[in-house]
Amino acid sequence: MKRLAFSLLALALSIPLLANDSMYYTLGNQLVPLQATDIRLQREVLTITLLNDGFAQVDVFYELNNQGEERTITMGFEADAPYMGEDFSPDGVHPHIKGFNVEINGATLTYHNALVRLGAIDDDGRLVTLNPNQWKEPSGDEDFYDALLYNVALDSTVQYAYAYYFDAHFKKGMNVVRHSYRYRVGVVAGEAFFLDYKLTPALRWKGGQIDDFTLIIRADQTFKHFIVKDTPFGSHPAWTISGIGKQRTRQYSYEAFVREGEGGNDVIETVTEYATEFALRNAEARLHITGFRPAAELDIRSGDTYIYREGEEGMYGIAASYDPGMPGLSQFYYIEQVPIVNGKPLSKQRIQRNLPFAARGYVFKDKQLAAYFSNIWWYMPDPTYKADVTKLIEKEQEWIYFIDHPDEE
Repeated sequence: MKRLAFSLLALALSIPLLANDSMYYTLGNQLVPLQATDIRLQREVLTITLLNDGFAQVDVFYELNNQGEERTITMGFEADAPYMGEDFSPDGVHPHIKGFNVEINGATLTYHNALVRLGAIDDDGRLVTLNPNQWKEPSGDEDFYDALLYNVALDSTVQYAYAYYFDAHFKKGMNVVRHSYRYRVGVVAGEAFFLDYKLTPALRWKGGQIDDFTLIIRADQTFKHFIVKDTPFGSHPAWTISGIGKQRTRQYSYEAFVREGEGGNDVIETVTEYATEFALRNAEARLHITGFRPAAELDIRSGDTYIYREGEEGMYGIAASYDPGMPGLSQFYYIEQVPIVNGKPLSKQRIQRNLPFAARGYVFKDKQLAAYFSNIWWYMPDPTYKADVTKLIEKEQEWIYFIDHPDEE
């Protein structure tokens, strides 16, 4: 995985580079100053709402204490280009960011858009922007996939990003900044969705920490099964859940490149990490930390991510995850064998058809289905729930119709 680092930019985004069959859109971050400052980040509440339309809603509340004189600081949200240059926008408006909004002390700020040379800042601490007419797609496909564009003025190919930048006036003392936007989540083979969100830029504020930090991940009027890496928060983060939900600690391992060894051979080591796995239905998971110095970036993955890679006992050959917003993808795809339940085969189609109802807690009267889903960790029975196809979201209704009518195109 490759991450792009930015020493000064506000809201700088990262793109992990994985297999060619992946799609990547914009990923999230948080506000930091472009210039050296006496402003201290005293409180932050970061709320990420996982939606069923392929997007996530991000809402951030900041309390910043300006311990110096009042000043105006140029701040910027820099969003990496989508994977493979998809939907290139020469005017600097990112093709997959919706509803961008920022305000300070109750006043909504006007922002500007531009294509920028990634990570470049001028002598005044501002984003380096270039005339859109000076940008051209490079002739090499590899350059375009790596978010490189040819710039006429520089006579070179440079890495580019989309910038949303604005001037924020900080009065002396406490200032309140609110920031929100919707962005499309990433999708990769083996995962229904993933979200990466940079936390470490908060270390650039005065004091090098967030004095009081709260992270909220919401599944409002929906079901979500996902995993959050523990790395940014230290060992055994103290999550709490409000609403219908559960959590557990997961350990997983993977092979990672360390360095190039003798004779040009790659040195590979096994890395073991820990994560917290969640199943939420109309609920939220909350983490509160004081004196927070993030050790890494926030990494949220759909629950099928490590289940499919490592396997899990009692899953009868099906990837034990489900996301109502992404039917037809990973949660339905990885059924490798006909499961045997109560000594008899249980058809894959019956499992697939009943996943939307299991996610809502339907108590199955069929003994085979009841036995199957009782072994799925994320299943949380709700005796009050009545199954009704017409009340499922449109994608789920379409999926069930496809299961019931396999001969129709």
